[in-house]
Amino acid sequence: MREHETYSKLTGLLEDRGTLPVDPALLEQPEICFNAARLDRSPALVTEDRVAIAEPRVEPIAG
Repeated sequence: MREHETYSKLTGLLEDRGTLPVDPALLEQPEICFNAARLDRSPALVTEDRVAIAEPRVEPIAG
């Protein structure tokens, strides 16, 4: 199985890897922090801006 097929099967994400899952509870927060290729810094964006940029798939993740 090719790498992108394995990725899609394990994560349920689309092959282009552009669809990010996000829990609806996270969208209630004023800001979202995320890793941007560095483990020592986490940029924060206004939640509405991050959603507009990432266009995530909204679904319950946390129990």
